Amino acid sequence: MIRSLILAFVLAASPALADDDYMPPVTHPATLEECSACHMAYPAGFLPARS
Repeated sequence: MIRSLILAFVLAASPALADDDYMPPVTHPATLEECSACHMAYPAGFLPARS
């Protein structure tokens, strides 16, 4: 019984530990003006390296 509770707790808490890739919102005025004219202004870290 206790083993099942521990397993349930670990499985329930694991998504919170996996979310470590926080990217701050885009705040640079020129980037917001150019990039958000036709789509959402993505943080540069989400773009592929070739961009």
